[in-house]
Amino acid sequence: MKENVIKATIAALATGMGLYFKALFLPVALLILVMAADYTTGMIKAWILKELHSRVGTVGIVKKVCYLLVVGCGVLVDWILQGTLL
Repeated sequence: MKENVIKATIAALATGMGLYFKALFLPVALLILVMAADYTTGMIKAWILKELHSRVGTVGIVKKVCYLLVVGCGVLVDWILQGTLL
């Protein structure tokens, strides 16, 4: 039951984002997937080398959030320049 709720929630979020962002959905979704893969492989490497540190992991997450904020600002500026904000 819980698995179905999670799948439905992810599908609803993806659909909502797709409708709102239109052409930008695929590049943003791909960026998020690549960032998640990067973080996951980094954690796996640190675990194998026995170098897991919460501070390093936190820095990685903060960097990725900042990347998403920069991309979001770029999207906003693009929408403002095109005059299609809403």
